Amino acid sequence: MSDYREKIYGRYVTMGLRERVNVTKEQLEQMARWYKKAVGRFLPEDRDTRILDLGCGHGTFLYFLKKEGYKNILGVDVSPEQIELAKKIGINEIKCRNVLDFLKNIEDKFDVITAFDLIEHFRKDEFLLLSKLVYRALKAQGLFILRTINGESPFSGRLRYADLTHEICFTRRSISTALLNANFKRVKVFPAYHYFPRGVRSNIRYLLWKIIELGLRMYMMAETGNFKDGYIFTQNLLAIGYK
Repeated sequence: MSDYREKIYGRYVTMGLRERVNVTKEQLEQMARWYKKAVGRFLPEDRDTRILDLGCGHGTFLYFLKKEGYKNILGVDVSPEQIELAKKIGINEIKCRNVLDFLKNIEDKFDVITAFDLIEHFRKDEFLLLSKLVYRALKAQGLFILRTINGESPFSGRLRYADLTHEICFTRRSISTALLNANFKRVKVFPAYHYFPRGVRSNIRYLLWKIIELGLRMYMMAETGNFKDGYIFTQNLLAIGYK
């Protein structure tokens, strides 16, 4: 890990994430609802499933997993401040390690490995290595579920340059190429919506987004002549690699 990243990760909360110094129950529940809607459908029903969350931060996904009754969970993050923040909210299934170092000697151990808002912090060569280490660490039929910045979004730069340690971003094609290169059998890519219709306000947001999305698709059709390309315009994307 380069010196500049090591310095930033050492003070990741106090330097750049001050709003997370005091994580509230409401914030955790809000994130849990997002994970439930966006990711829950992909998780095995067996609560003994072994799940590893890479770049777990202050443990929002681990909180969701515990809430859902999953027992064999573990998070890994390189930021000591994030780890301490996780422990303050009762998340103790967590290790302070560089994820590449952590995965080096692990093979056929986990059913699911996740990485939310992590891979954009790596260079291309590092991410290709990470993908291969994740593949090896997964059991047969295992899943690699990740969320990252979507380079196809009109506002991809908003997230791409929001963090000084961000190195790369992906489109649905480039993330598929990377994971297939790591020997995953197939890859599925989805929009990473930040809302789900459940009330008047969210229904209005949903309708507005659909109108905007249609306009963006029409723009792409006008430029490329292709209306059926499966464009993804959300600022983040979800990708799943199947071992």
